[in-house]
Amino acid sequence: MIKEKSKVTIAYKLYADGNLIESRGLNDPLEFIIGVSTVFENIQKIFIDKNINENVEYEFNGNEIVPEYSEDYVIKSAISDLFGDIEITDELKSILYVGNIIPVTYENQQFMACITEVNDEEVILDFNHPFANKTIKISASILNYVDLSDEEIAAEIESWKE
Repeated sequence: MIKEKSKVTIAYKLYADGNLIESRGLNDPLEFIIGVSTVFENIQKIFIDKNINENVEYEFNGNEIVPEYSEDYVIKSAISDLFGDIEITDELKSILYVGNIIPVTYENQQFMACITEVNDEEVILDFNHPFANKTIKISASILNYVDLSDEEIAAEIESWKE
């Protein structure tokens, strides 16, 4: 049975308000270590005491793991401000469409923002987490798991740095 420190391999579908937002199948499964991974803790916990070939479903309010939606995180920006000194080409503008998620650097930190509106001069960027104010559902199949020693976990963590 899966427990703390198990390395778990799953195929899954993730929904926000009933809309599929992410999936990983048999050819591209997700691997994570219970208690160590960056996978949200409340999602990790649903796999404890489960076995290979079990299917798991879990639904929760996104605000349990991310801040509530705030209009303060929605900003209007001139397109020229997004790209700094870079020449704005048609190819560069091609990434500016509603629904696209782009990296934005502010004070030497990178944030992800969803474009909610765009015109020739400016864009509206939403920096809220995609789970904010949404009902989240994960539907997963456990493909495999391995119990790891502390040494094996340390080696796994070291490999993430590469």
